[in-house]
Amino acid sequence: MGVAPENCLMVGDTVMDIKAGRAAGAQTAGVLCGFGTRQELEKARANIIVRTTADLNEYLLDARRV
Repeated sequence: MGVAPENCLMVGDTVMDIKAGRAAGAQTAGVLCGFGTRQELEKARANIIVRTTADLNEYLLDARRV
């Protein structure tokens, strides 16, 4: 697709999702509406943690303003 990994966002609800995104060089977002807990996603070093995927809108809109 021609997109650099650092310009991508991996969204997931498990530690494995976050680890996969980080290994690929992407930014990561942990969502709490699935299987992972806040503590697990924090330990996996998600860049952001949100309650639901809909809550990502706030972060995506802010990123476009930069």
